Amino acid sequence: MTLFALRRPRLAPLIAALAWPMFLSLPFILAHAQEAAMSTITYPDTRRTDDADVLFGKRIADPYRWLENDVRHDQAVADWVQAQNALTTRYLDTLPGRAVFRQRLDALYDHERIGAPHKRGGRYFYTRNPGLQNQAVLHVRDGLNAPERTLIDPNNWSADGATALAEWAVSEDGQRLAYAVQDGGTDWRTIKVLDVDTGKILADEVKWARFTQISWKHDGSGFFYSRYPEPQDKQAFQAGVSNHAETSHALER
Repeated sequence: MTLFALRRPRLAPLIAALAWPMFLSLPFILAHAQEAAMSTITYPDTRRTDDADVLFGKRIADPYRWLENDVRHDQAVADWVQAQNALTTRYLDTLPGRAVFRQRLDALYDHERIGAPHKRGGRYFYTRNPGLQNQAVLHVRDGLNAPERTLIDPNNWSADGATALAEWAVSEDGQRLAYAVQDGGTDWRTIKVLDVDTGKILADEVKWARFTQISWKHDGSGFFYSRYPEPQDKQAFQAGVSNHAETSHALER
């Protein structure tokens, strides 16, 4: 496989020619299906509470505040989400031609994608997705013509794909990789460090990073990142964004 050869075939006119007739007919097809499906929809009940805030002397009702609870820790919220998802799936399954559009979009998206390489210490770091993987895999080559090695494959982290590789950065000598793990679509990150030579994950682990980049010190002794205060137990999804701090982490020796 040629790593950095960029090939851009002129597919845009062809794709447009194939897609245009489908999209012209789509509104008519969906309008009829939607009218039929909407007449039979019964939405799940959503509990209302007496929660409210008093702002500047005025009472503001907030009856659905309970839905802000973490779905992983509140069974009532989890049940509500499951019921809503089931309703959505039942409705979407009634749309004629949905499978055709999905197959066509899958076919158009099924092509190899290689991220821009980062050169550090004579090594080349880059992401690659062969087509329809949920997430790109992070690879390294120890030289321009060296064989490819896999450093991180986030597709193996969770069965439902909810755990993702977020930000990552390599030390200037190419010896250490700091990478952020994102769980469940949250803004929170856990930063870990990997030895590039061995592929071993080191003892360093930084929690409660948020809205961050990772910037290595020139000597590779540590890195800078952004963090927020640790939230209270089971309140990570409700935590505010005040008291931001730029922080330095020194690698364990």
